[in-house]
Amino acid sequence: MQQTGLYLLDTNIVIGLLASDSSICNSFSSIQLSGLPITVLGELYFGAYLSSKKEKNIAALQQLVKTLTVYQTSDDVSVKYGEVKSELKNQGTPIPENDIWIAAITLSYQATLVTRDSHFNNIKGLQIVPW
Repeated sequence: MQQTGLYLLDTNIVIGLLASDSSICNSFSSIQLSGLPITVLGELYFGAYLSSKKEKNIAALQQLVKTLTVYQTSDDVSVKYGEVKSELKNQGTPIPENDIWIAAITLSYQATLVTRDSHFNNIKGLQIVPW
């Protein structure tokens, strides 16, 4: 991964960071962590509230979020969401709804998505760093 550009983290990458997954943590030592889409933050809080270690996981998530920028939705993101979802439907390659929002935010901010999910490859113009 190069050190230039804006990198947004997918949910599975943040989970790996929180779990101290060495394959993820070692790779990020060479780049600046940029941020995450608001949708990812919602998915992370959902998982934390369902976990058996709710308080610990919420506290860890709150600490991590202090070090990252959270990228919000906007009118431009909504337009991009509609475009991406319609293209996926026309291709016959649906992906989870939240992932469409993650892609739309990433595209709108002209960022690169760091993810372990290969279905993001179906989205035209989305720059991905696969893990």
